[in-house]
Parts: sequence; C-alpha cells; structure tokens
Amino acid sequence: MTTGRFRMALHVAALAAGAVAVPLLETTAGATTARAAAIPLTRTVITAITDITDPADLVLTAVIRGGQLFDSETGRVRPLGQLRIAGERIVGEAPLDAPIPDGVQPFDAFGCTVLPGLFDLHTHLMVAGGSMTSSLAPDPELNLQTHAAFGVLTAADLHNEPDYVFALRERTANDPTMARLAAAGAAFTVPGGHCTQFGFEPNVITKPADVATRFEALLARKPDVIKAVVEHGAWGSLPAMPTLDEPTLAAIAARASQAGVPLFCHVWTLAEAKQAARAGVDALVHGVYVGEVDDELIALMKQHGTGYVPTLAVVVAARRVGLGKTPYVPERLDSLLSPSLIEALNDPTAPSWVSGWAQADDALFLRNLKKLHAAGIRCGAGTDAGNPLTPHGPGLLAELELYVDAGLTPAQALQCATIESARLLRRERDFGSLAAGKVADVVVVRGDPTRDLAALWQIEGVLKAGRAIDRAALRERQLAPTRAPRKRRLGLDLEPAIDDFDDEDLDSRWGGSWVVAADSAMPGGKSQSSLEVIEVEGSGALLMKATLAEGSPYGAFAGATIRWNPILPDQVDFADATALVLRVRGTARSWTLAVERAAVTDYDVFAADFAVSDKWREVRVPLADLRQVGFGAKVAVAWNDVIGLTLTVRSAPGAKRGFGGFELELDEIRVE
Repeated sequence: MTTGRFRMALHVAALAAGAVAVPLLETTAGATTARAAAIPLTRTVITAITDITDPADLVLTAVIRGGQLFDSETGRVRPLGQLRIAGERIVGEAPLDAPIPDGVQPFDAFGCTVLPGLFDLHTHLMVAGGSMTSSLAPDPELNLQTHAAFGVLTAADLHNEPDYVFALRERTANDPTMARLAAAGAAFTVPGGHCTQFGFEPNVITKPADVATRFEALLARKPDVIKAVVEHGAWGSLPAMPTLDEPTLAAIAARASQAGVPLFCHVWTLAEAKQAARAGVDALVHGVYVGEVDDELIALMKQHGTGYVPTLAVVVAARRVGLGKTPYVPERLDSLLSPSLIEALNDPTAPSWVSGWAQADDALFLRNLKKLHAAGIRCGAGTDAGNPLTPHGPGLLAELELYVDAGLTPAQALQCATIESARLLRRERDFGSLAAGKVADVVVVRGDPTRDLAALWQIEGVLKAGRAIDRAALRERQLAPTRAPRKRRLGLDLEPAIDDFDDEDLDSRWGGSWVVAADSAMPGGKSQSSLEVIEVEGSGALLMKATLAEGSPYGAFAGATIRWNPILPDQVDFADATALVLRVRGTARSWTLAVERAAVTDYDVFAADFAVSDKWREVRVPLADLRQVGFGAKVAVAWNDVIGLTLTVRSAPGAKRGFGGFELELDEIRVE
C-alpha cells in the first residue's frame, strides 16, 4: 500500500550525447502523474559498472536517499545517505548531503528500508494461484507483473513448454513491467511420472542414453536452471507413481554440473531428499514434508553442498486460507491482483490440493526448515506459485512470514529471499545485494522488516534494473473488469471505418492497436506472426506474415488482433450493423474473422471464414454468418458488446497438413 511519501523518478538513459525527454513518475496515494524533463547526456551511460575504470565516466540516472539500507550479506540494516544508480547498475553509496546532478530527482526513502529485489525460486507461470475451481485464464506476463509489483524481481519457472517459456524469458529481460524470468524449460522425469500430466512433453528418461540426448536439446536453449523430479507419491490421497532412480538422477546432476547450470530437484519425503542429496543436486525444491529431518540428511546436504527451498506457501499458507487465517487479506494485496483471485484467497471454502491431506503437520514442516537452517544449510525462497491458493508475488511475502514462524529471524528470512537465493541460482555476481556494480533491483518498504516482516507488505516503490515499476498501472489493469464498460454506438460515437492504415501506424480509429496473435502464447503452440504497415498504390495497408506450425492441441493459428482498449472494458454496440467489410489480398486460402465479445470469457469466439486470393477484392462477412466455435460455454447471439476483432489463418485441432508461411494484406476494414 502506498502512503504517498516515496517519490519515484524514472530516468531513461541514452547512449548518445544531447538532450533526452525523461518521463517523471510520482506516486501519490495510488495515483500516478507524468511530466517531462530534459537531461543533457555528455557521457556514456553503461550497463556494467565493472567495464570502466574512471567513475567520472558514469552518468547518474537515479538516486535513492534517506531511510536505511538492508545489507543482505550481513543481515543488518544501516543508515542510508544516498544509493546511486547509473543506468541499470548501482554505482555505490554517498553521504546524504552529496550533490545530486541537475535533472536527477531523488527517490526520497525517509522512514523506509531499501532492500535488494526478492527471488522466488519455484513458480509455474501458466497458472494464476486461485482455488482449484477458479476459472482464471493463463496469463504468464500478468503473473510476472504481479511478482514485480510485490518486489519479487526474479522468478524461476521450473516446468513449462520450452518454446514458450524461453521466448518469454527473452522478453522479460528488458521489459520494465515484468519480473526477470529464470527458465528451466521442461522437467526431467520418467514415463508416467510427475510432470507428464500437463499437456506438453517433459524430458522423459526411459534409458540412460536419454540423459545425453535430452541435455543436448535442452542446453541449446541456455536454461537458467534445470529441474528433475523425485516424487514417489503415495502420501495423502496421491497415488504411487514411478520416478527417477538414483543412478539416473546422478547422471543428470553430473551433466548439469558439467554445463554449469544449477540442478533443482522436486522432492517431498525424507527418503527422496536423501536420494537427491546423494545424487549431487544443487537444491531441494519443496520441503521435507513426510518424515523428520535427521543428522544423516544434514550430513549429506553439507557433503554435496545441497541447498533447500521449502515452498511452505503452497502447503502451509494454502491450508491457512482454508482455516480462515489467510495471509492474503485485501488490505495487503492493495488491488494488485484480480478481484476474483483476491476473493478466492479469502474464501475458507476454496479448495487446494492439500485441503484433504489429513496427515499434514505444519509444525513438522516448519521444524524441518529450522533444523536445516540452524545446521548451516543454504536456504533459498520459493513458493510453487501458481498452484492452488499460492499467488504470484504475494505468495513470496507469505513464504517469508512462515520462515519467521519456523524460528528464523526476519533478517534471516530476508537473506533467504535475496543473497542466498541469488547464490543458489548462481546469480550473486549481479543480484542479491545492493553492492556497487550489481543490477539496480531495489525494493523500498515503509518501516523496518528486520524487526517486523509485515513491513514487506508496505511497499513504497520498486525498481527493476534502475527503472520504476508502475504499480498504479497494474492496479488499474486488475480493477478494470469490475468497472461499468464504456458503450459506444455506430453512427453516434463512431464512424463505420475501423481502420484504413493511411496514418502509417498500427493504431485504429476506434482505439487500441493491432498486435500479433499466435498459438505460441499457449503451451505446445509453435506458430508465429509479424505485422507492419506498408505502402500499397499510394495508401497504407497492414501486412500480416503468418507461419502456421503443428504443435498446439487446440489447433494452430497466427495473425493479428485488436482490442479497442486492452485495459478498460470498452465495448461497441453493433446492433445496427449487418456486416464487416474488408479489402484484402494475399495467399490464396481460407482466413478467419472473429468478433471478440465481452460476454465470451472462454476459449471460443464468434467467427466466420472468408476466401482470399492474390488479387485485391472486397470481402463482406455478414454478422449472421458468425458462429461460436472453440472450447467453452455458449452464449446468446448478440452484437452489443464487441470489444475487438481477430484475423487469423488456422488449422483444425489434430490437423497434419496445411502448415507453412502465409501473407495477408488488409487495406481497409469497416462496418456496414
């Protein structure tokens, strides 16, 4: 929650001399305003402080002053004068009264604690963390935005469809709205083992030679971490299942070590933890939940340097929701999650997959963490976020509170989520502390979390690589669906022409912008699309280049889509319309026009096909020809709530042909 006292100035550095317009963000009780300032840049702004020898060559882009700084290396706080940032990196500290260059507005952190960005070493981005019955659509980018808004600036996804997750990792590297993603790709398991049930192929090992084959393909993706599964099941209501044996796990560990990539191992029982430690994994991810930590496990973990990431949130915090003791009360969440998700996290009847686990012993889970930490085992922080009642972002804050419940001090819990997690992920050179030369991932909270960890919920501001996270924009996005939609009528509020592309950009006359649509945003999908506005016979046209590829279980698709307003529920009433008219040419084949409606919330749309040839022609698609197709609940036919359009080339689910590259030029689209 914001109190309005932390002033956030976002300064974007350039690599050229001269003046640059810099947006200034100021957070005031949840509202954001912007104005521009000019900063003369006469020296180079860099992204690696260690690459230069003369500090005079640095251009400061941000200064945080006042309050206190949490030193994650020592676990102590000290008074902060100024924390100085140049581009993406921390320059170092300076006295409070040190001069600040013209054009750099300081971040005032008086009364606050300045911390390094937090880590969540165990997430699953394709699920949102609601109850088992929540119908929340997968939105990995939104999940990464909520991580960032709660100060979790590095999130490790430990099992996902490789094509999708590694592409998403590249997008997060420079996107100031999302947490930085560390991707494992698909987990290592055996036929019928855990992680084979999620609709895409994991790294299944059937014989020893498979380890080398799978590693060859995986390492080409440059994974940040590797995950293996040792899960025998047969606890609670979970059935017994096959899993990796110790020699195979040891072979995986040896390959990971040779490649220089940390190996995290999913375990659940004391015996599984010992097996993984003997095999040489880098960290156990999930706690020892069946059995009590003993001296043998501690000795094995010390011998092999095995760390511990217990994910208490997915078990203990989720169970507390069911007991009416949720850590996710609305006041803490500050409308930064969707209202439906907040409702589920505060519903004692909301089911999670541990709700019926009669043998669960929360005191044992906490005691096992305390034993390992007290024995000197390196402990990181992870949540299993995305699983039922384990939200992305606030789940990590709840996790750290459970570490304190286990007997760690608040400072020790913070070390687990910062420098110790960075070390387990082998990123301590750039992350985990606020030392000079490290990436400027910074969280500012009201109060002192080393005395009372509840201060972590009082977030005043977050910087990712020196750039401010716009928490107000995320809040607006989450609250938008709860507001009454703006309704516009054809002929009254809008002209019939949606777009003719003569203004040479992707923005439409009705609002919103054309963006790519492709099944690669979903697990298994491999299709791609690109968009550009081109000049054709003296006027503009939208050129769509679509590559349709086999992979999506829902059928391949690629093309373009537009929402009149991607954030607010902006609707157009087509009640007086009879058809959509397009002037098109392109690859001779069938294309699909879909009308997106607010009433349709599942994976189905009102759509109709139309034919395209290599000659310009005007195509008329009557609204009466549109039929609801896809997967989900059927809704009544109506055209008073249109929120956007989609144009795609498609293949049916299970199709084995019809793939390849296709083009469509759209000169005009209008309603009649």
